[in-house]
Amino acid sequence: NPEVERVLCLDGVTGDRLWLHEYPVDYSDVSYDNGPRATPTDFDGRVYTFGAVGHLFCLDADNGGVLWKKDLANEYDARVPQYGASVAPLVEGDLLMVCIGGRPDASVIAFDLNSGEERWRALDDRPAYSAPIVLDRNGCRQAIVWTADNITSLNPTTGQVYWQVPYKATWNEAQVVASLVPHKDRLLCLM
Repeated sequence: NPEVERVLCLDGVTGDRLWLHEYPVDYSDVSYDNGPRATPTDFDGRVYTFGAVGHLFCLDADNGGVLWKKDLANEYDARVPQYGASVAPLVEGDLLMVCIGGRPDASVIAFDLNSGEERWRALDDRPAYSAPIVLDRNGCRQAIVWTADNITSLNPTTGQVYWQVPYKATWNEAQVVASLVPHKDRLLCLM
């Protein structure tokens, strides 16, 4: 059913379905009418899912019950990429970071893991498909985000920009798909 997104939990031994969470969607503004596309993030008894048109859910991993939810496309005027949002949410400390391309200055948003309350927002960049990474460099914890406009280092606790390198996708945001790979004191990019 192209008007519904589903999250399924299967038994790892038998393959039996343990629970199902589904919700209505409107794919009229994205190519391909299916989703979600982002890998679920499992952390501390909760599953965080991010749908193709911007639905963010925090689900109870045991039973699929909704603990909190956000409609990021509507709440943050998000620019959903042509092929739908597909970047997995990233857990960092007590925060859940999501790349959505929201406006104003909400391309990356950090939510409280437990309550879903917004803790910070950053950047006015177009979204892409590259998953953010977090790393330590010289005693400094950094969230590195590759959008369709820049590669940016953020303070993962506050969203403050440490540094930014312009790196625009000239055709469309689908040019930025691969994750950044840290190697010694460098970041490798594949475009």
